Amino acid sequence: MHVITISNLKGGVGKTSIAFNMAAGLARRSAALSQGGRVLLLDMDPQGNALKGISDTTQWADVESLTSAIADDDLLNIQSIQRRPLRELVRQAPAPWYPTLYFVPFREVTMVEVRRRAAHPDAPALMRNAFDSLRDDFDYVVVDTPPNTDDWLYNIFAATDFIIVPVEMDEDAIQGASRITQQVTARFGRAGRPRIIGYVPNKVVQRRLGDRSALSGLEQLFGELLFPVSIPTSIDIRYSKAIRRDIYAFAPDSPAALAMAQLVEETLRRIKSPIRSAKHGQPAAA
Repeated sequence: MHVITISNLKGGVGKTSIAFNMAAGLARRSAALSQGGRVLLLDMDPQGNALKGISDTTQWADVESLTSAIADDDLLNIQSIQRRPLRELVRQAPAPWYPTLYFVPFREVTMVEVRRRAAHPDAPALMRNAFDSLRDDFDYVVVDTPPNTDDWLYNIFAATDFIIVPVEMDEDAIQGASRITQQVTARFGRAGRPRIIGYVPNKVVQRRLGDRSALSGLEQLFGELLFPVSIPTSIDIRYSKAIRRDIYAFAPDSPAALAMAQLVEETLRRIKSPIRSAKHGQPAAA
């Protein structure tokens, strides 16, 4: 099982769209190749935008939600919730989603409290154990995250194999991406796990001079870790999110769908064959 976390310390860069369509793209690929591999979209942002996209709600009962797998014992006792392994909480995405795509429900208000208690001494181990319980059941877990540097994000990273960083074409997003690199290196070292496997330019307008200049700067900053595919700004992505469908089903021939599909393929290639050099921050050691 490979855990792929989508993260940037700036909000609004398209983390949820990429996580959502990465998970759907992996499931779509598995179904098309008749491989039977299972993919889990795991929303770790208490706002639950990815969860809403796949299940239409964040108001699940606490007894059947992510909370019961990752909350500390004190909170479970306060909420009168029994601990359950994460693998028991997984649900298959409803039709017309791909049959190999799954999710884990949660209740937004309780997840806010779980995140608030992320500095609890048991929290990192609980997160790792929850993820580990999935290893026999899934090929890929794609994780959406909130745009903050805190213990919650570090706990997620500690259970992560690979990190993909979306970067919008503005200075704040680029700085947020750089901070991810620095903090992962400082917290977890330069080798092993988690490993940043790439930075993906997102919401790119190629005809815009500023965007082309930003892409050039990203190449200088991140070197080979910059994904060769850019995700264009697209009304199709916005509309597909609005009707709770992936970009491949909504607009299969659109530039956004084609770029997302290329991103999926390049991600799989980088997981199998690590990029060995980087000009900035954490090297991509295996």
